[in-house]
Amino acid sequence: MDADRADFERFATVEAPPSSPLHASLASIVARDDSLLALVRGRIVGEPGPNLLFGAVHRRLADRRDHPLADFFPSISGVRPVDGDLEKHFRAHAVPVVTHTHVLSKIPPEGRRRLDAVFVDASKGRRVHRVGNDFTKADGGIYAVEPRTYVDGDFRRAVVARCDGHATWIEWLGSV
Repeated sequence: MDADRADFERFATVEAPPSSPLHASLASIVARDDSLLALVRGRIVGEPGPNLLFGAVHRRLADRRDHPLADFFPSISGVRPVDGDLEKHFRAHAVPVVTHTHVLSKIPPEGRRRLDAVFVDASKGRRVHRVGNDFTKADGGIYAVEPRTYVDGDFRRAVVARCDGHATWIEWLGSV
């Protein structure tokens, strides 16, 4: 957990401050709390914990624009400056996130259905977000990036970006 803590501390003090005081503040909150750090434990080495966690939070807020935390995210619904309520609202909103690097398009359909069944079962009574590189191929060799959100035994997906097959470029499609 020390490496995760160091990642969030670096994000809070070096990476985020020039462009996002919000993300710098959130990273500082996570770096101080083992239970929040546990949300990114077990990810593949090299996957950026702050980006994964904050991306999942952003995605969840897109579905819950009425949540008080959304007021801090200009891209969602608000322009509220960072204040003492940020930590309380962030803790109330923290979510399980599962990441993987296996390319699901290379797994037979039955294997993908079994994997989806695991996430559907895990989502009973809570929200689970799955972020991975299981792109759906569109026209012209362009792929759609579709993270999934599992809720109470069902799932939703939304196209959030387009990219080439090896993700050497990505075009974000805006807020979903």
